Amino acid sequence: MKSIRHGSVADAIFGVIQTQEAAGLALSGPGSSPVFGRLAQPEINQPDEAQLLTLADSMNEGATGAGQDADIPAGITFLGQFIDHDLTLDIMSQLGKPATNIVPNFRTPVLDLDSVYREGPEQFPYAYDRNFHFVVGTAQNPGDLQRNDAGVALIGDPRNDENMFISQLHGAFLRFHNQQLDQVTGGGKASEEHFLHAQETVRATYQSIITDEYLPAIIAEPVLTPLMDGFWQGALPGPVDWSNTPAISLEFAAAAFRFGHSQVRSGYQVNNDKGAGLFELGGFNPVPPDSNVHWNLFFDFGDGSFQKARKIDSNVSQALFEMPDRVAGKDGPSLPFRNLVRGQRTFHLPYGEDLADAWGMPSKTHDKVKAAGLSKSPLWFYVLAEAEDSGGKLGPVGGTIVAGTLLNLLLRDANSIAHSDRPKEPGQITRLVEPSLIETSV
Repeated sequence: MKSIRHGSVADAIFGVIQTQEAAGLALSGPGSSPVFGRLAQPEINQPDEAQLLTLADSMNEGATGAGQDADIPAGITFLGQFIDHDLTLDIMSQLGKPATNIVPNFRTPVLDLDSVYREGPEQFPYAYDRNFHFVVGTAQNPGDLQRNDAGVALIGDPRNDENMFISQLHGAFLRFHNQQLDQVTGGGKASEEHFLHAQETVRATYQSIITDEYLPAIIAEPVLTPLMDGFWQGALPGPVDWSNTPAISLEFAAAAFRFGHSQVRSGYQVNNDKGAGLFELGGFNPVPPDSNVHWNLFFDFGDGSFQKARKIDSNVSQALFEMPDRVAGKDGPSLPFRNLVRGQRTFHLPYGEDLADAWGMPSKTHDKVKAAGLSKSPLWFYVLAEAEDSGGKLGPVGGTIVAGTLLNLLLRDANSIAHSDRPKEPGQITRLVEPSLIETSV
């Protein structure tokens, strides 16, 4: 069976209704628009693919040995991937071909766990049992996702089965919902009201994890602090006019929020008994019982056993230059090259230095850019190089785009934690994954 990958037409079955809604809408403007917008005007003059390939190849951590560990848990990488899948899905653009003026987004641009809940039990019935719980596991592995006879995961976004780590993280959200529902009902019969109460708790937990744990892990403190202060006061500071930005910009989706590719390791210790290379455990397939993730190896439970993510810098794991065909498809095995082509030649994103100058931020051109024969940096590379100079966390341009976008989405959502009492306890990913740690450990 052909695998479902990023950008494949098969993904469209989960967002086809939005296609009609997206037709004819302007590319920019405020609000939760179902199209991607822009923070800046498109850049007409772009590098050729040969220059982008030279730049991409210079980022290979395996060739340079330059990658370093960060102080944050490795699971933060896959949490970022999960957040991305909850917010963005582009199935219309084609790598290297200039995109049309309207690029639909097939996910809801709200931090509402659309990728998990979809439209709820009535319109998404195969994901739920008759008591408002998510169905989880298979006869072969109770720790896996629910799957049909062909091994296809029955979940709200098929991309959350593309590697074993995000697959099991998606399962953790399902089990956390079930746990919260059982706490409300005492394990008894649930009602729609009970379901909505549990859903609200899960969403609030997810959002507080983003504000209190995820953003501090990935963004340099001097960049994040004024944004967080403004967020809790109800308005984000400049230099971006956040009241007039699109919900999801191409600068965010096609460049800045792809920083996580620099955090990826070539291999991980999956549980106490099994380690594997990044792509050795497959994807879009059932998870064997001996491959269930032990989350204490990916998040900080206080026992000191967690693996670390790589620092955000201009180096990328060699594994992402050698993606297998089942993952890479027709667009080629080098993810860094694809990122550069997508950002610059498909979406004509601005150069990083130009955004920094427009926003009154210091700018610097990395030696790798100059060695590739370029005078300015493709935005995705600039965000990584800027982080390299900021201690391995996102700097002024990258941090502003990422934190500003996520916080602005919460401010625009009347049902988010931005408009309720601030949680008394900081968001903790360990609380969310703990039910899976208990249920699926081998």
